[in-house]
Amino acid sequence: MRVLLLLSLLMVCTGVSADIRQELQSLTEHLVIDGGGQLPSGGQIYLPVIIEDCYARQEYQPAWRDSDQAQRMLDSLRDSYAEGLSPDDYYYGELMALWSLRGQQWPERDRARGRFDVMLTDGALLHIQHVARGKVDPRQLDPTFNYVQLDFNMHTIAGELQQAIAEDTIEDIVARLRPRWPFTTR
Repeated sequence: MRVLLLLSLLMVCTGVSADIRQELQSLTEHLVIDGGGQLPSGGQIYLPVIIEDCYARQEYQPAWRDSDQAQRMLDSLRDSYAEGLSPDDYYYGELMALWSLRGQQWPERDRARGRFDVMLTDGALLHIQHVARGKVDPRQLDPTFNYVQLDFNMHTIAGELQQAIAEDTIEDIVARLRPRWPFTTR
C-alpha cells in the first residue's frame, strides 16, 4: 500500500499522470508481445523491441515532454528530404496531424499523446539510422560491395537519443552520426 502511495506521489511530483504511464507501458508492450510492431489503432512501428526497451528504461514516462524539443525533432524529420530521404518514412504527416491538435483537447488524450510520443521516438531513431547507415544495405544491390558500414548498435543509439533529449542536444546526435565524406553535402 505504501509503495502505491509513493508511486502516486512520485507521478504527481514529476508531472506525469499515471494514465500516460499506463498507456505507454500498454502500448510499447503490445508492440513486442501481441502486435508484431503494429500499433493497436493501426500503423507500423519499425523498431518495436528498441522502443519498448527505451520506455521501460525511462519507467514509461514520455520522452518528448518538452514541446520545443518535439518541434525541433519534427522539423528535423520534415527536413530529411534535403538528405535524400522521405519525411513520410518517419510518420511526419501523421505526427503533424497529432501535433496540430495538441493545443486543443486531444480525444482520448493519453492514448493520442502516447501514440505521438512512441511514433516520434521511432521516427527519430529510424531517421538517425538512415542518416548514419543509409536506407538500403548496398550488399543487397551488389554482393561485391566492399565498403565497411559504420558499426551501429541501435540499443546504444536509443540510449544516446534519450541522453540527448535529457541534455537538450537532439540535433547533435544526427550531426555526429552523419557520414563525413568529401562528396556529402553537409
